[in-house]
Amino acid sequence: MVDTTDPLALGSSGDSNSLSLPAGSSAVSPTMCVDLNYPTLRFLGSQFVDKNAGLRIEVFYPKDPKEEWRKTTTVKAEAEDGWHATKDVDVRPEIGGKTPGWRLVALRFTAEDKGTWLIDDVYVDPRMR
Repeated sequence: MVDTTDPLALGSSGDSNSLSLPAGSSAVSPTMCVDLNYPTLRFLGSQFVDKNAGLRIEVFYPKDPKEEWRKTTTVKAEAEDGWHATKDVDVRPEIGGKTPGWRLVALRFTAEDKGTWLIDDVYVDPRMR
C-alpha cells in the first residue's frame, strides 16, 4: 500500500491508499461475489516507468466445496498516462455455473516486468455489459 489515491476520488472520502505493484509482483484479492447479470469489473489504475508495461488480471473460481481454485480467464490492462479507468474486465461468471445467483471469485493482479502499477477502487460494474 502507498499513501496516495486516485484523483477521481471514487472511493470514500477517507480513502487515502492505493495498492502498489512493482514490476513482477502480484497481489490476490479477497473473495468477492459476481453474478451473471454483472459480468464485468473495472478499476482505476496508474502505471509508471514504461507505458508498454501491462497488468495481468486472472480470475479464479472455486472448483469444489473444499475451496480449491481454478483459473478461468486472464485479461490484460494496458497503461495510459496518469490515473485512468480501465476497460471492462470480463470475469466470465458463467464458469461458476449457468444458473442465476452469486458465485465466488478471487482476482490476481500481476505487474508485468517493465513498470510499477498503482491500483485503486475495484468495482463490479453493471453498466459495462
